Amino acid sequence: MPSYLDFYAFRKAPFDARPGRGPVLATRGLRAGLAWVSEHVDADHTILCVSGADGVGRSSLARVLPGRLAAFCRVARLVEPRRSWAAQRVILADQLNLDQALTPASLVGARSQGDRVVIVVDAAERADFGFLKHLDELLDMRGPARERLVQVVLFARDPRPGEEPLWNWLDERRALIHELDRISPTEIHGYIRKRIETAGRRPGDLFTESAALVVHRHSEGVPRRINQVCDVVLEEGMRRRARRIDAHLVDQTMGSVGR
Repeated sequence: MPSYLDFYAFRKAPFDARPGRGPVLATRGLRAGLAWVSEHVDADHTILCVSGADGVGRSSLARVLPGRLAAFCRVARLVEPRRSWAAQRVILADQLNLDQALTPASLVGARSQGDRVVIVVDAAERADFGFLKHLDELLDMRGPARERLVQVVLFARDPRPGEEPLWNWLDERRALIHELDRISPTEIHGYIRKRIETAGRRPGDLFTESAALVVHRHSEGVPRRINQVCDVVLEEGMRRRARRIDAHLVDQTMGSVGR
């Protein structure tokens, strides 16, 4: 745990970047991403992809999405595309509550009860040709009226060399793609303040607005990097016995870290 908690009167670490430790959907970009997915699932689009830089919150959104869609969907989440397809089928059938495993008949049964069937794939950039071929088989299953029985939402980082299988497949399948926004300069002060208040800090700003803008410059608006910068700065602030974090302190701290 950070050593500055007592000095700044926190109940818990405000910038803990581990899954589930911070405010849910804490950024405007994540909330917009959730709205985009919900809208297009409801419109019956077959393949959706949410992309973005490392640390922007893709896995956070993938983790909360099943609960947000649960009112009108059966949702299964796959977190490791490299597992064998036999293992993936067991996970899917269990999470989707399918009595006859993963068959057209069981999927038709789910749809007949008014439930959409949605498969969420996290870290989809790891998917190989085999995994994508099995997704093709699921997506090609049809009901008695030739309706598609499965929708897929994939979460993938921005394209990198060696990850072409997924992006070629998305292109061939004419998937809809949404890129998660980073935190803007106008949003960052509110984001930092929300993290601080959630951690139990007494009312009042700890970071000045100008300090938040300098944090944005050093983090490029990526939430994970913002958390890392703020954590380092608070450690240095405690060392200096600084009761408020200003732009000068942030710049000096990050300058020394970079050397």
